[in-house]
Amino acid sequence: MEDDEFHQMQADPAAVDRLFRQLARNRLDEWVDLAESRLAGTGIKCFVTGGNDDDPSTLEPLHRQDTQSFFGCENKLVSVDGEHSMVSIGYSTPTRGKPHARSAMKSWVG
Repeated sequence: MEDDEFHQMQADPAAVDRLFRQLARNRLDEWVDLAESRLAGTGIKCFVTGGNDDDPSTLEPLHRQDTQSFFGCENKLVSVDGEHSMVSIGYSTPTRGKPHARSAMKSWVG
């Protein structure tokens, strides 16, 4: 970026945060493409979740429906061919107003 754009961004932390999240989302989308291109036709399945502090908007590429080998498992039960299953639930600290993984799992399982 040009110097003036850098100084504008530097003065606006929210803009920096938005740019960071957009670039992270773009990179994750590229990794999904790479995994799919290398795994398609091999029979290998790749199951992926985000990290405990990843912003949900950054993880949007994990929800793509156009892949055959790459499976985003964030906050859902995934079963492939009835053979392999994985459950992933979000985890966050109570300070963000969301339950811990243990309590979320307890309510999901019953």
